[in-house]
Amino acid sequence: MTKSLIRFSIFAVVCSLFFISSCKKDEELDRVKFIGTYGAVETCNSGNDSYDIVITASSTGDDKIVISNLYAFPGTLVASVSGNNITIASQAVQNITYSGSGSLNGNTLTISFSVTDGSNADNCTSICTKK
Repeated sequence: MTKSLIRFSIFAVVCSLFFISSCKKDEELDRVKFIGTYGAVETCNSGNDSYDIVITASSTGDDKIVISNLYAFPGTLVASVSGNNITIASQAVQNITYSGSGSLNGNTLTISFSVTDGSNADNCTSICTKK
């Protein structure tokens, strides 16, 4: 009886170790590294500017972020995230259309984008440093 109890105990410990080691940490979503407040220095055809942007997680998908205040405009844009890159698909906010892309390198997010109101276009690059 004692040998059976010892064998069962050893078996239970081995099984427990197997199950514990098979559990792995959930993968972190790519968008997490983008979330935060950034100081933006922007160079556009129309001139230069500096302001803050805020990036938050979007509720529309795990690969989406919301960018607030890009172009120092108080609207929000949705961008798709893949690895260290973002894509801002063409979208209109208050009759202004935005599109562009960007990449994150460490704490620096570089976004190249265009803005048009239907008759005038502005091409910009914004260098954003995470605060």
